[in-house]
Amino acid sequence: MKIRSFSSLFILFSTSLLSLYFWINEITNYLEFRHVINFSWMSIGLVCIPIIFTFPICWFFLECIYERNVAIEKMEKLMPYFKYLCIFSFVLIIFISLGYIFILEHKGYISCQESPSGWMPGTAKKYAISIQLCGK
Repeated sequence: MKIRSFSSLFILFSTSLLSLYFWINEITNYLEFRHVINFSWMSIGLVCIPIIFTFPICWFFLECIYERNVAIEKMEKLMPYFKYLCIFSFVLIIFISLGYIFILEHKGYISCQESPSGWMPGTAKKYAISIQLCGK
């Protein structure tokens, strides 16, 4: 049972760190303000993976230390905080996405009509400094 908890803890923690790496990489690309930007709210959502994984990470961590019944009792006390953390993460995605779009518009970027190449419609939006760059 402890081996399963340790391996689950390792996988969840590794996934969280990897998503944070990709999120930082995407945010860095967005903040370079290139001539053409393919913005997706889903890339902002990568920050939520570690936040959402805090509950199972805590669970498996407690399960490694305590007996199952004690771990359940401790997790029941943490559950309300986890709910607020999930709500906070979704609100964070909305505010960051809307704030970034506002900054793009303030800097003079225009929204291109077509979906960026390689993206499903509705998942990303292409922004460019001029209308001529929208077709490229």
